[in-house]
Amino acid sequence: MATRNTLLSSCFLLPVALSIGLAACSSAPKHPPPPAPAAAPPPPPAAATAPGTALAVDRAEVRDSAADLAGDRVDLARLDGLVEDWHAARKSGDRQAERTADKGLAIWIRQELAEDRQEIRESSAELNRSSQEVHRDRVAAAHGAPGARAEIREDAHDVRDDRRDLALASADLAKTREIARKLQALQLRFASDTATPADYTAKSALLRSLQSLARAELGRDASEVQEDRQEIREDRTP
Repeated sequence: MATRNTLLSSCFLLPVALSIGLAACSSAPKHPPPPAPAAAPPPPPAAATAPGTALAVDRAEVRDSAADLAGDRVDLARLDGLVEDWHAARKSGDRQAERTADKGLAIWIRQELAEDRQEIRESSAELNRSSQEVHRDRVAAAHGAPGARAEIREDAHDVRDDRRDLALASADLAKTREIARKLQALQLRFASDTATPADYTAKSALLRSLQSLARAELGRDASEVQEDRQEIREDRTP
């Protein structure tokens, strides 16, 4: 009985296997497909920055520099007012006006430290971008891209400028922190009404140093706006 069932199963399975095999054979191609054509070699890279792109970048930098300049003018005017208020209160002996000026100065210093840290982050990012542009220009020059060597010189100049900006921003932060630290140490005696005339003289000198630092930053920003505008004029020249 088992042998008969096996034979019957074989009879049923054989046509199915044959049909599957035939279907596979009929679906297979009679001839192998021709090989795909070789891909064309990639074109050599162009220079990293096209003239129109460079002009757009320069215009954006002018807008940023002009905004920084306007902000620095506002910051310096506010600092000058607070410092003069403090000196006037000191001269008149108005302790309440002096404390009000102190609060305003503390807020100004905190904001200035935050702006200095932001400036360092932005300068670091800009230095990274300009360094990458120099690398792309060198790759393009190695492939014979037209104008790449001129781009290397321009972008290398940008790298030097960005390094200078980062160094100046770091120095500003360090100087502002040092002034803030010394003022905070003095303020303990002012808060307890134990400040001596020497303390007032030292605090006045520190506040004047803070003003000088802010004026120097304003002058650098004004020079940067002029440099950015000069770059726009150069990029417009064919």
